[in-house]
Amino acid sequence: MSSSIVRLAAVLTLVLGFPLQLSMAETIYIGDDAASGQAVTDLGGPDGANGGNITYAFDTDAYVNGSGSAESWKITEVNFWGDADFPVGVLTPYVAIYNGAGVGGGANYSVLAVGDPIQTVLGLNNASFTVGGENPTVTVNDGEQLVAAFHQSGRIVPFGDGSADYIQQGNQIPDAGALPAPLAANANWSDLGRTYSFNVGIEPAIPEPTSLALLVAAIFSLSGMGLMRRRRTRA
Repeated sequence: MSSSIVRLAAVLTLVLGFPLQLSMAETIYIGDDAASGQAVTDLGGPDGANGGNITYAFDTDAYVNGSGSAESWKITEVNFWGDADFPVGVLTPYVAIYNGAGVGGGANYSVLAVGDPIQTVLGLNNASFTVGGENPTVTVNDGEQLVAAFHQSGRIVPFGDGSADYIQQGNQIPDAGALPAPLAANANWSDLGRTYSFNVGIEPAIPEPTSLALLVAAIFSLSGMGLMRRRRTRA
């Protein structure tokens, strides 16, 4: 929420004589380790079997839109663990719509946003999900599920026991200029039971101009009510 809206809320509090409560967007986490939020931990070891330079996609803890209409979501953060058994590298997060037709099919994912590459550090990584320095907003239609995913340049993110994921060697993320688009290839591995130390945070996208307009309208409405009261008092 912008500082201008917060200041207008403070003005309205003075006018009304009681605090005006503005609801803050609540972050929802999607991805293999969604339950950990920003406090992801080392779930095991690095992906030594595949040797790094791998593209992943996780249908675990996807966000499913059951509202009956399209929704807009702002992609805000990326949380993951950088494994100490391998030199730090680069992780590129992305989000996609998964159609539920099989985790191994590249065409079953429609990539909506590819985040700026993140230079990782050993241990906990809490980073912003940005595209060109800004948090992207994506549309999730009714019945669709939004999933979290990433490409890593080496064996960065550790894993423990879990469910099957999309796992394919190389960078299979489509070019950012061609989105939405499917993953470039089917998975080599889609039956390995793993949970990676990774998630993405999303928030409902509330247009700032709309919020600002509502507050301004409220000010004018309250001013009009005050003017009417003064006129009635004089009469």
